[in-house]
Amino acid sequence: SHLNKTVRIRLEVSPEIQAVLESQSKICNKVHNLVVEACIIGRDNFKATGIKNPDFNPNDIYSIRDKAVELKQTYPIIKSVFSSVIKNVGLNVGRATKAHFQTGANYPTYRDYDEKGFYTMRYEDPFVGYKIEDDQLKLSLGMQLALNKKNELKPKRISIKIRLRNKITFDL
Repeated sequence: SHLNKTVRIRLEVSPEIQAVLESQSKICNKVHNLVVEACIIGRDNFKATGIKNPDFNPNDIYSIRDKAVELKQTYPIIKSVFSSVIKNVGLNVGRATKAHFQTGANYPTYRDYDEKGFYTMRYEDPFVGYKIEDDQLKLSLGMQLALNKKNELKPKRISIKIRLRNKITFDL
């Protein structure tokens, strides 16, 4: 059997941690908008030419998810966000696209961060990208370039620790 449980935690963070989380959220918002733009271009190109792009299907959830991940090559700042969070941004757009074609819901649109606010960062796999120990939540972010002991510039995983007001337990 499969366990699917979502836990929402309101965090009280220092101004420094808040700035980091807001930066991550704004990057997710940018990825959302870039993926929506790719979907619109793909849809419009198909309408105009009748030719499907073999590299990107704007009607397929997983093609849209992969597009979000591919954006790391063009926009290296996206690498500073944990990869499953970026995948989930693409899946969010993909689900909205699927809903449009299945139910007639609105086609995904650009998201105005100033209007909509914080973009939820979703860590989907249990205990992958985050760890809860006693009264602390450790979030893995993405990668950044840093000097190692040999003075070489190498990618390094970045993370933050946040103190929780209450201890969290999981009854599995």
